[in-house]
Amino acid sequence: MQVLSINLASPRTIMHRGKEVSTGIYKQPATGPHEVNRLGLLNDVQVDKRFHGGPDQALYVFDHSYYEHWQSETGLADFEYGQFGENLTVDGLRDDEVHIGDVYQVGEIVVQVTHPREPCFKLGVRMEDATIVKKFHEYGHPGFYLRIKEPGTITSGDQISLLERDSNSMTVADVFRVMHLDKDDLAGIKKAAYLPTLTMAWREKLLNRL
Repeated sequence: MQVLSINLASPRTIMHRGKEVSTGIYKQPATGPHEVNRLGLLNDVQVDKRFHGGPDQALYVFDHSYYEHWQSETGLADFEYGQFGENLTVDGLRDDEVHIGDVYQVGEIVVQVTHPREPCFKLGVRMEDATIVKKFHEYGHPGFYLRIKEPGTITSGDQISLLERDSNSMTVADVFRVMHLDKDDLAGIKKAAYLPTLTMAWREKLLNRL
């Protein structure tokens, strides 16, 4: 498991339904070591703090193995690291293998998986295809957020090591599935809702289904 790229963004203004909207989804690969604090990467921007940023959403991670699917789906061949707005493009952390609550060492930092990403319209703008958001949901592999347990410095190429895993937890893909794709799976919803390391916002949404 490895960090392939660290991606940062400056604020960019886009047009959506005739209105100007600020976004940080246009991440670009950055060179050199990067400092990470409790709120994420220094020199990165997180515009809409309701859905990005804060201690439970300090870093967004996306596995590079999914790029091939989306290149085929969109017909675009010019994807670059950060294409999906991720802070870390990685190898070996697929959503159907990573569990909520997993603790990893990445370079100097220690992180914990908190919840799956929920894509919004800005992904459609970034990909120049408004239908991509629905397709992204249906595919069921959205990537995930991390909280920072121990700040420090990371560099592209850093190895990623699993430090802790709760054997009773659920994968990122399964939690996303019961939230968005299989809403009648009451047993799965209940199990996900009571995962101790799942963020409160996701827990409350799931509990409201029961």
